Amino acid sequence: MKEHIRAHIRLNTMKDIEVFIDQLNRIGGTDKFMVEDFESKQRVSARSVVGMLYAMTDFNDNMYFVNDSNDGTFPGFIDAYRI
Repeated sequence: MKEHIRAHIRLNTMKDIEVFIDQLNRIGGTDKFMVEDFESKQRVSARSVVGMLYAMTDFNDNMYFVNDSNDGTFPGFIDAYRI
């Protein structure tokens, strides 16, 4: 598994997920954003409502945002979700 830079985030409600995905979609571009658990064993697309619901319930306080396309480059709004 390759090492990568990630941001520890928290989403608590369905509304949080909707706003988060909307913000990701507004920035456009071709970057591939993922959310993974602490051990990087489970990953979901950060643009997927179903995936983010799963992450919110299963990953709990161990959600990490990753940019697979440009390692370490995060949209500015991510800071609002950091733990």
